[in-house]
Amino acid sequence: MNILFRVKHLLQKSGVRDLRDLKPSIVQRVLGELREEGLALKTVNDYLVTVKQFCTWARHDGRSPENPLDSLQGFNTALDRRHDRRALSEDELQRLLSAAKKGGVHQGCTGPERETLYRFAVLTGLRKNEIESLTKASFDLEGDPATVTVRAAFSKHRREDIHPLPKDLAPLLRNLLAGKADGDPAFKVPDKTGEAVQHDLEAAGIPYKVGQRYADFHALRHTFITRVINSGANVKTAQLLARHSDPGLTLGCTRIWGWSNRQRLWMRCRSCGRESRRQRNLRFRQLGQPERAKSASAPASAVRRLFLSRRGAWWHRRRRKQCGRSPILEHS
Repeated sequence: MNILFRVKHLLQKSGVRDLRDLKPSIVQRVLGELREEGLALKTVNDYLVTVKQFCTWARHDGRSPENPLDSLQGFNTALDRRHDRRALSEDELQRLLSAAKKGGVHQGCTGPERETLYRFAVLTGLRKNEIESLTKASFDLEGDPATVTVRAAFSKHRREDIHPLPKDLAPLLRNLLAGKADGDPAFKVPDKTGEAVQHDLEAAGIPYKVGQRYADFHALRHTFITRVINSGANVKTAQLLARHSDPGLTLGCTRIWGWSNRQRLWMRCRSCGRESRRQRNLRFRQLGQPERAKSASAPASAVRRLFLSRRGAWWHRRRRKQCGRSPILEHS
């Protein structure tokens, strides 16, 4: 369902013929009708975002003096979760790949082609539309490391992404791309990847739904993020590899992890991954070791905290002018 379809569908249901007649109350009524038809809040929000983007374009193009829908807010999607994904365990992942490789043709895609597609998705974390956009020219398999480039037009955040590839994936891709032209699609992607994954899950004896979470094609991306974090990477590294704008989105994909593990990840420094004092003491308590004592130089710690604040920075400059010495060095 593309943007143009959503705009046309919403405007047809509203009965608006002129953009000047489009009012927030009319859009709210149409969104309510869509909600009554059984659409999820996430889908209703997509309609709202789409029509607001259309009105913003009309304002920039001089077709409308303002965006009449600026005041409208979306729904809280947490109240109506319809299709939460789950990460596959290592055993489930291997069984899925094996079943796909042995499987027959499904939606015009052979078993080995689906197995290669699943393996690439779980080792890179790329989305379906991003994989569909890849051609032979998108890959640089001779670099160190090998990379794949996702064009900005197909990336979710509309920026060109250069994604590193695992070393064991490069030989598989060389065999796959051999004999193809630079503009040929790299992968054979089924039209309905969710049905293809569900078909192979059934063949492998893996449940499609566990609790309220599903294992569809996008669940392979969740599996990729979970494997990255389980390997010992910090949240910042996982966020960069997943190309998320917020680390909270990255943690939301780690379905296998418990809350205690997520808490330890948050206590790890986002930028460099160094262990914080709180994390170190938690680790000592789990190992039955005494906690490390706090620094004996309490005045120095207090001065450092003060120095990092705005008033502390001003006080530091004033003190340095008076005595020519740094107050932090005085207590160190």
